[in-house]
Amino acid sequence: NNKKFDICMASSVFGLRNYDIPRAVYGEKVIDDEWNITNNIIAKYLKRYIKEKNKSLIVAFRGQSDYEINMYESIFSGTKNVFLMPRGFPASNTNAYFNTYAAVKKSEVTVSMASSITLEALNYGKKILQVDYSLGKQYFTNYVDGLWQLTNNTYEAFSNRLNQILQLDINEYNNIIKEYKNHVMKIDSAEPTYLKIQKEINKII
Repeated sequence: NNKKFDICMASSVFGLRNYDIPRAVYGEKVIDDEWNITNNIIAKYLKRYIKEKNKSLIVAFRGQSDYEINMYESIFSGTKNVFLMPRGFPASNTNAYFNTYAAVKKSEVTVSMASSITLEALNYGKKILQVDYSLGKQYFTNYVDGLWQLTNNTYEAFSNRLNQILQLDINEYNNIIKEYKNHVMKIDSAEPTYLKIQKEINKII
């Protein structure tokens, strides 16, 4: 399948259910359901962005719950160049099937709120934008306020950062992010992490 996308949104809806865990550290700054709230905001910003910039988007769902499906369908209904992909199902508007890894590989940049797939994307040499709109800025942004991390919750900041990342040459981007990449994941170019995981799974099954 040769379909390619400008942007992949890796959904993290219901990625955190027990907010008492971060609340024990960050106290009242933690808001119940803030992962879902942030995913909703990112999706609305992306809808506006792809309309304004004439970009394409695939949304890789975390699961296939009615909540997640209804949320994204209500936001993107009628929007051109958007493909919604509930986990385990073909992408909407096309008969093509992509798993999340394939969607990331076929996209110029992956945007997410705290999905671990952004770390895998780094292993593929892909661009990422990690978004954290929590009051405590406690999710995925505790290393350095880099180009690839955004906490300013305005559409203008979101749009400007995506523009900046998309316009960068991939080699220049990778040079900017190399310290973070080494911090979060030891890169083995001979055998990427996802292949190591597949190998271990195959041993079991």
